[in-house]
Amino acid sequence: MKKYLLNLLIISQLCFFACSTPKKELKAEDEIGDVQLIDYDCHNCGMPSDSPEWSVALKEKKGEEIYYCSPRCFLTVYTDEKNRPQDILSIEVRDYTDKQKFPAEKAWFVIGSGVKGPMGIDIVPHKTQDAAEKFKNETKARQILKLNEFTAEIVKQALNK
Repeated sequence: MKKYLLNLLIISQLCFFACSTPKKELKAEDEIGDVQLIDYDCHNCGMPSDSPEWSVALKEKKGEEIYYCSPRCFLTVYTDEKNRPQDILSIEVRDYTDKQKFPAEKAWFVIGSGVKGPMGIDIVPHKTQDAAEKFKNETKARQILKLNEFTAEIVKQALNK
């Protein structure tokens, strides 16, 4: 009986320590290269922040920050008039090549490249038109658009929905 209780005690202690090991929390100052990690769940699909190099950050005038796991999720919400955030102060996407944040209004988005982001086929942002054109030609993509040219129908077609 003593051996049984001792084994039970050892097993319970092992379980306690294994389960209580703190998970590393992502802090705003943690980085992978130049990619800043922020612990969030995507505002559209709920996916955790596993792929910061695809992230999109939207800031509202009232100060709230909304994060998306990818341009795909961001554009799905942005083009949905019923669910689109209001009073947008800024939107930042990441360049596909160097992963640096920059304003979405300046991005050249490539559609139909077949490149997969966290949620599957994605719409790929580039800082310059030249980079977008080169990427489009290399991947035999269909189209390049600016942010203000997107509609819900274009996003659905781009994602083969």
